[in-house]
Amino acid sequence: MVSSAGAVTRPAAGEPDATVTLTATVANGKRSATVSFDVTVKARPLGGTVGTWSFEDTLADDAGALTEPTVTGNRADNTGGSVSYVADGAVGAALHLDGASGVRLPDGLVQGDTYSFSMWLRPDALTQYTSAFFAASASNQWLSVVPKGWNGDTMLWSNVGSDYFDGLTGDLIPAGEWTHVAVTVDEGDVTLYLNGEAAYAGTGFLDALTSPTAVFAIGVNYWDTPYQGDVDELLVSSSALTPDEVAALAGA
Repeated sequence: MVSSAGAVTRPAAGEPDATVTLTATVANGKRSATVSFDVTVKARPLGGTVGTWSFEDTLADDAGALTEPTVTGNRADNTGGSVSYVADGAVGAALHLDGASGVRLPDGLVQGDTYSFSMWLRPDALTQYTSAFFAASASNQWLSVVPKGWNGDTMLWSNVGSDYFDGLTGDLIPAGEWTHVAVTVDEGDVTLYLNGEAAYAGTGFLDALTSPTAVFAIGVNYWDTPYQGDVDELLVSSSALTPDEVAALAGA
């Protein structure tokens, strides 16, 4: 925003970018000319942000600082698929996945027991076990955001060795509508948010991301039916987002 004195204040982390109008007037004697400029003021970055992807007709991250993601086939560890984009994303354009393809993000985005990720999802279909977001240190050490889990709930699912973690929401996100989904992990404390509200909160979350080269993917895992639908505004952070930050990302 711009104050009456002309001071510009950047939007807070998680809030949308702002557009301000700057006006310059040049005078010489009795003559003067005025020119106005629209300037985009970027919101402050969230602490710990590793990468953001707006999917404005590209898979590249918004800052252009990370290796560009690659398109997979029907599994996170193969190739051969294709992706497209839709104009009516949650914000601007969005990534569209056809139910037979996914996206492999750069390896090792975060490591340890404290991190967050958030995204907008608009599934065309809801199939059990399908991963919207998947990360794995090994085939038996992984976490997955599942729009429709084994019991029919949208859930956060994880496996380490012989142990499973079920973050059940008691809710199922709708097909054909945008839902904001966010997960925060803070030394074993975990919260799964839907549209800015905590839908599941628990403790003892499994330590799935111990590898510095862990695999990260959108829409695919190693076993199940790929995600069919749209994905937008992905954020990955190495810190645990606060409830207010999640609410701001969700526009709540």
